[in-house]
Amino acid sequence: MRPAPDPAGIDELDLLDPRLHAACDLTPVWRWLRANDPVRRHERFWSVTRHEDVLRVVRDPAAFTSLQGNMLRTLLRGHDPGAGRMLVVTDGRTPACAAC
Repeated sequence: MRPAPDPAGIDELDLLDPRLHAACDLTPVWRWLRANDPVRRHERFWSVTRHEDVLRVVRDPAAFTSLQGNMLRTLLRGHDPGAGRMLVVTDGRTPACAAC
């Protein structure tokens, strides 16, 4: 069984660190965020944890774009060569993905 961090310490958690996700059960953290701070600005990214908010983000690519890429730790050092070309960072039909 993996340990679960106390959501009260969320400001000290590096949610971009894949080791944290591998080592810990973050279920209490996500539940706390959904209940208390569903659209939260972390140091380097936004987390959107409620279904209705996620749908708004996904359905409005003019206001919420992923063309700049994602926030994987390995990509924070420079540009994202997969920006606009990976399913996880695709906003539908874009100049980078004209065939989408």
